[in-house]
Amino acid sequence: MRMRSITLAAAMASIVAVPTAAHAGPEDTWRHVYFTPMSSIGDFEAAGPHDVWQITQRQVALFPAVSHWTGGSTWQTHSLPGLTSLLGNWLSDVDAVGPDEAWIQGSSLVSISISQWSTYLARWDGTSWTKVAPPTPLLNGGGGILTANAGGVWFAEGNRIARWNGADWTITGTLDATVRQVHSFAADSALATTSDGGLWRWDGAVWTEAQGQWPQSARITGPDGAWYVDPSGLHTWDGASWRTVAFEGGRTVDAATAISESDGLWMRLEETNGPDLIWRYKDGTWTYHADTVYPVKQVIVDDAGRIWAVERVTRYVPNGGSNYTPEHKGRLLRLSANRLEWTAVGVPEADYRVIALPGSDRVYAYGRNGWTGTDHITTNAAPPP
Repeated sequence: MRMRSITLAAAMASIVAVPTAAHAGPEDTWRHVYFTPMSSIGDFEAAGPHDVWQITQRQVALFPAVSHWTGGSTWQTHSLPGLTSLLGNWLSDVDAVGPDEAWIQGSSLVSISISQWSTYLARWDGTSWTKVAPPTPLLNGGGGILTANAGGVWFAEGNRIARWNGADWTITGTLDATVRQVHSFAADSALATTSDGGLWRWDGAVWTEAQGQWPQSARITGPDGAWYVDPSGLHTWDGASWRTVAFEGGRTVDAATAISESDGLWMRLEETNGPDLIWRYKDGTWTYHADTVYPVKQVIVDDAGRIWAVERVTRYVPNGGSNYTPEHKGRLLRLSANRLEWTAVGVPEADYRVIALPGSDRVYAYGRNGWTGTDHITTNAAPPP
């Protein structure tokens, strides 16, 4: 799971419970998670209700690391084996298969003069991290695609795709162009997209091109499911062909943005000569939800059916001449029971990214407030017993 890196201010390694209102329900009681001093924080993924891995860079360390939150009051930071180059190391992706398996991908700079990188991979076995050699390393690696979940562990570099067999890599195919994405669903089911607009299907034995001219903005949701939205309507894929669903009421829009596919397909529509609206399409039905003050960048539905969103607030700061740098902050919101009003959660403003915690009905979020230069990690998960 790739995400932008954010800078983290020094803070104490503690967690403070902050109820947001009197008689607040469990979903309204948020704990703010703080790291020991870090200079940066990156990709994150949850393996359980109190099990989150997050890429970090300690202020006094030469190498990046990965930190593990188990729901208590502190983080355990793991140094990763085999990061030996002092020229430059970068960890870009962490994927969690389960409590006893997680994967890290990154790269190390081998030569500054020719800008040569090598791929770095490591695996967590429930006890420790072990460096894993990439499959048939490229001369200039570091730009691969890692996908690890219950459906399998895949790594693509260039136009080759390999699958982890539990002890080593097996090259499963060489596609016609550079692999852009790999989506794994089961041992005999995966999809891959390529830079030439191709979609490829894995059947457990071979890769076969399923469709050419694959839409670049399409979001794959399953072995036979994908979607995207544009001003002409909602477009859905059933594994064989695309169909277009007209917007509710035949309304016309100037812009349409996909937000997420959390319990339905969520999108934000800017109506022609009308308001901006948030809609969900589920089981053939359109449902309207109130818009927010600022544009929503994400919506997530937890296992209790509560709907959360993150709105982003942007300002542009001059950086010399006529150039401007965008700075982001935002608010974490919850939709009311009547689906007509968004309420800000009582946590610090930040440009959050939210994930559901598996095996629970709670969520976890982290983000940076670019206006103040502060970073925040928060969850409504109760501490473990």
